[in-house]
Amino acid sequence: ESNDRLDIVSLDFNRRIFVGQELQKQSLREVSDRSRSTASPQNIWITGASGTGKSYLVEHVFGDEPFFCSGKFESHISGSSSRPYAALIDALSMLCGTFAAKKSNFKIKLESDQKAVLVAAIPNADKVIAPDQVLPSKVAECMLSWGFERLKTSILSFLKALCDQMEDEENIIFWIDDLHWADKDSLRMIQSIVKCVEEAALGSFVFVGSFRNNEVEANSMLAKIVASNDTEAQRSTVIPISDLNFGEINRLIYTLLDASQERCQSLTELVHSKTGGNGMIVMQLLRSLHRKKYIYFSVCSYQWEWDLEKIRMEDISENIVEHITTNMQELPETTQNVLKVASCFGSRVDLGVLSNFVHFWSQEQANERLLLETLKPAVDIGLIDINKETSRFKFSHDRCQQAAYEMICTERLRQTLHLQIGRKLLEDLPRQLFTQERWYLLLTADQLNRGRNLIETNVEKISLIELNLSAGRSAIKSNACVLALSFLRSGAALLDESAWSSNYQLTLNVFNELAKAQFINGDIDSCLKTIQLIYLNARSVDDKIETQFIHCEALLGSERLQDALGVIKKILKELGHPKLPNNPGLVHIVSGIMKVKRALPESDDAILNAPEMTNRRLMTIQRHLSSLVPVVYFLNKQELIPVITSRLMLLSLQHGVSQYTPLSLSLFAFSMTAAMDFALCNRLTNLATRMLIERFKEDARTGIVIYCVLGHIRTPLHQCLDNMMKIWKLAFATGDMLHAGKSVGLYCGTYYNCGLPLQPLFNDLENFHSHLLKYNQLLMEPILQVTKRCLETLMDKRTLESLNDGKGQTGSALSAMMNSFETMKVCFILDDLQNAVHHAKPIWPGHILKALTPYVCEYHCFSALVALDWWRQTKKSKYKRRFRERYNKIATYRSKGYFNCSHMKALLDAEKCVSKKGSKENEVRSAYDMAVANASRCGFTHYTAIANERAGKYCLSRGDSFWGEYYIGRAIQRYEDWGAVKKVKLMNKTYKFLDCRNPTSSCMLQRGNLKGRVRFDNDTT
Repeated sequence: ESNDRLDIVSLDFNRRIFVGQELQKQSLREVSDRSRSTASPQNIWITGASGTGKSYLVEHVFGDEPFFCSGKFESHISGSSSRPYAALIDALSMLCGTFAAKKSNFKIKLESDQKAVLVAAIPNADKVIAPDQVLPSKVAECMLSWGFERLKTSILSFLKALCDQMEDEENIIFWIDDLHWADKDSLRMIQSIVKCVEEAALGSFVFVGSFRNNEVEANSMLAKIVASNDTEAQRSTVIPISDLNFGEINRLIYTLLDASQERCQSLTELVHSKTGGNGMIVMQLLRSLHRKKYIYFSVCSYQWEWDLEKIRMEDISENIVEHITTNMQELPETTQNVLKVASCFGSRVDLGVLSNFVHFWSQEQANERLLLETLKPAVDIGLIDINKETSRFKFSHDRCQQAAYEMICTERLRQTLHLQIGRKLLEDLPRQLFTQERWYLLLTADQLNRGRNLIETNVEKISLIELNLSAGRSAIKSNACVLALSFLRSGAALLDESAWSSNYQLTLNVFNELAKAQFINGDIDSCLKTIQLIYLNARSVDDKIETQFIHCEALLGSERLQDALGVIKKILKELGHPKLPNNPGLVHIVSGIMKVKRALPESDDAILNAPEMTNRRLMTIQRHLSSLVPVVYFLNKQELIPVITSRLMLLSLQHGVSQYTPLSLSLFAFSMTAAMDFALCNRLTNLATRMLIERFKEDARTGIVIYCVLGHIRTPLHQCLDNMMKIWKLAFATGDMLHAGKSVGLYCGTYYNCGLPLQPLFNDLENFHSHLLKYNQLLMEPILQVTKRCLETLMDKRTLESLNDGKGQTGSALSAMMNSFETMKVCFILDDLQNAVHHAKPIWPGHILKALTPYVCEYHCFSALVALDWWRQTKKSKYKRRFRERYNKIATYRSKGYFNCSHMKALLDAEKCVSKKGSKENEVRSAYDMAVANASRCGFTHYTAIANERAGKYCLSRGDSFWGEYYIGRAIQRYEDWGAVKKVKLMNKTYKFLDCRNPTSSCMLQRGNLKGRVRFDNDTT
């Protein structure tokens, strides 16, 4: 019998036999074909338990596709991988290599900063990016390195550029495996890619994500991403994978053994009963039975035979890890030791790195040949795969890696092994860093952190703290914010109470970086606690400079404005800057402005070519003064703005220019709008723009003032929307989320004031609000809420009573004033004059904004209309006086050359004509026609509607039903174009006795309405 079982023939377990999952396979091919034929993107989610064949299915269907790329998350360091965005980077690198090979003439054209990010983050990216445009990563200076947004924008632009190169019947298959192991940052990136697919922002692109649904909680981030997909749009498909049934196992066995189906029935019954149909356990069992010669090739019958009795007695665990562990324990001891060491690195490791640890299990000299010989038994039974071309070792399944790691018996032994590996890696770290192997640094720090409880000497602890500091900084540069926080927390945990005295500089650096990482990840409370710890232990003012700036931005971003004001004033005092007046009078303002005008050279070139500022303390003062402007702006203490901006300007004019000089110029120009000195305002704005282009890198902080706050002085209001989108892009590309939030607020307010259709803005607001809350950017949140509530009321999604009840009036002083104004405006439009007056009273004594912003004239115009109508009703002269004050303000702006208020002045001129004694009806109608023409020509649909409505009311009051019907009909039409559903219903009810035509959807918008209207997109800009 033993002679009959000689190993003459071996079973070929490397044969690619695919059984079962026919429906799933068909679904995958149908989705891919749909993507190719329609050039549209698709999302595919493949779910199933471990070992059911998810990966095998994808490889079988898509493995031969020309533009197939894949990446796999590792199980061992779940949530804190030492390779940031590991699976995504692997897939993108593979895609770049494929494109370079198949489309050798193709070169991507992207912005220089995005190219620099991609080349730094993705291997092989330089093969598809034009070499003359690969620049060093010089990103605009901003408070934080919101690197995630910068990397996300770059990757999405990169994928879009690749998809644009797809020809007919081609598509990209982008597969990410084991998503249940993905870290938070990677899931956020995947969420952005998936959303782009849902919105058809990518072309012929198929995203395939596979994960174990039984290991994913219902409220986890991954589950929410999958659940949020719109399956009705036919862009998302969920394909569940189940265990093999009896017939499928039978087909597998008789194909593998080259036997008849009937003959294999008995063996199939045993295998199915012992494995439950799990594909991986089935294959492991068959390998084990073959290795033990329970399945053997008979030289007598010249076919494969099996011993059913012995197989029936075989004890098989249905737990995959236990079954694999049993197989591993049958391997030679040296092979087991190699697998244990390899499991400490994750599911994959370079053979070159692993060969450095041969001395852990052998006395022979380290080399790859010895390593390959040692690993051969594990390869033979299918536990690992070795790619000799790339010298890469990987476990065939993450359960194999898990089983090898669990073979290290105790936690202490695991920590010991991690510590030994980390020490060995540390010896080679200087050489690896010299060759720019940043991942090696993160790997070394991660291994040592896992064994840090066994470190006893103080010298080694200090070394590990320094390593964690370097790893944290490196992770931030790699845009892995969560990973950076993990390393910095590990470093801080190793510092004891005496560290501030014994290792002051190292401790200061660790906690400074920790505060930055906490803020980057939106953990504001922890960030503020870390900052207070630094303040308590910092030895000098200079040591607190970076911490103070993080502190100010954290307070400003979380809308703690009063705290931010106090902190900045305290910082300026410590830096030796003269105290700012609490309530500056006209003397303070005028004296500061005159000093600047006297110091300002006549030639712009004198400023452009001025020497650079070298005093670090003065630059710090500039930095904090520029941060103070938005604080006092939102606190509605705007009398401080000209004082602050004058000091900013004098610092640059007297001590040299710095990176804050363009911001100083634009902020001083902003303060000059209050004095209506538009000539000086335009000169300084142009000078700031030139300085950004010629001497410094454009940044969102300066751009938001130049393009968003001051742009309307030189540009039609509708065209400012494109510039605001430009700043949104810039803020996200440089990671400046604070100013991204400000640009959102300005965009929404400007869009609303332009009279463009309300529904698109309402949709944008939903996205903006959730996006800003994700990063704890609360500064603009109350203002966005005010705008949203007003839109809901106009669109008949909220009652007017709920708008007037005062709920939701939280936030800064400016937010409260904006709430009063916007509510007054809506009440006036909806003919609720009494409530309009009620909301106008808090803001009538002064005006919301002393400087000229896109909202100031809107405020003056509606305040004037409310005051005029209330005067006509009550005959109280103070309201007529308020009308004259607001009218004179708008008339002055118009006379000084500000053209974005011409339609408002025309409307108020018509109202003056109505109030003028002896005015003839033809004169009044002509005045209203002028107002309508002005508003229509400029594209202000809501002002066109208001002018028509008021003209109609006037004609009806004079008994002229013909012109009354004409104007009211046009007003209803324009209100419908605007999207004010509640107003349309109200007018139809009020004027139902008139024969006013009310087209359902005229869509007769003037060209000016849509000029410059480019929609924001939170995830694809």
